[in-house]
Amino acid sequence: MKPLKMIVYLIALSSLMGCSHATLSRDDCVRGDWLALGVQDGMNGKTVGELNLHKQACLDYGITPDSKSYLTGREKGLLEYCKLDNAVTSGLNGQLYQSVCPKEVDEAFRKQNAAAYNLYLNTIRNSYYNNGYYYGGFGSYYGGFGLGFGGRRGFGFSPFGGFRWGGRW
Repeated sequence: MKPLKMIVYLIALSSLMGCSHATLSRDDCVRGDWLALGVQDGMNGKTVGELNLHKQACLDYGITPDSKSYLTGREKGLLEYCKLDNAVTSGLNGQLYQSVCPKEVDEAFRKQNAAAYNLYLNTIRNSYYNNGYYYGGFGSYYGGFGLGFGGRRGFGFSPFGGFRWGGRW
């Protein structure tokens, strides 16, 4: 692997590793309104894995979440989240669907969310480009990462790998 490409991958990986597992504060864990927290996470389209993050965060304080209440609340929240109108809204807000809806609406929700999410990504790319930065495809169908400086001319990393200097790539 080329050294420059390796640096880009390491920077991306280190930014992901910097994310904390602490999803809840000590006060949230002590308060322990697991039903309400489940409803909130369900309404935000969170997966069941979110409960494990909450458990880990509260374990730091010696508190064990009430999984049954949380899951009951999450199911209630998902009833609201899984409405097809929300597929577009969540996608436009940069939230990619996590396959949490019942199979009756899953396919339609996934398609509408994906279309809205792609519009969200294009808006970000255009914003970077119009502000003098070239954003070349992180999260797009290219599957690459590209970020350059200087608008239409400049330097940066190509969305297809490697370092570029000069015009658009």
